[in-house]
Amino acid sequence: MTPPRIHLIRAIDATHIRYYKLEISLTLFGEIILERTYGNVSYKRHTGKITHFLGTLDDAQARFRKIYHEKLKKGYHAKDSSWM
Repeated sequence: MTPPRIHLIRAIDATHIRYYKLEISLTLFGEIILERTYGNVSYKRHTGKITHFLGTLDDAQARFRKIYHEKLKKGYHAKDSSWM
């Protein structure tokens, strides 16, 4: 099973480090969402946030895996969840 949350980072140089967080969760109404948060560690806030509302947990896990593998191809690597 794919973990419901993962943090990814990519270091371009010493001052330019990008992060990307993927998380599957439920809303108060029972909807399944996949949330993507990304940015640069030198900024105080994230630079972007995308929320996908999905019908089933299988759909959310499939999209999670797809995005995760796309980010790995771009040079990101996984960090443990305590990093951020």
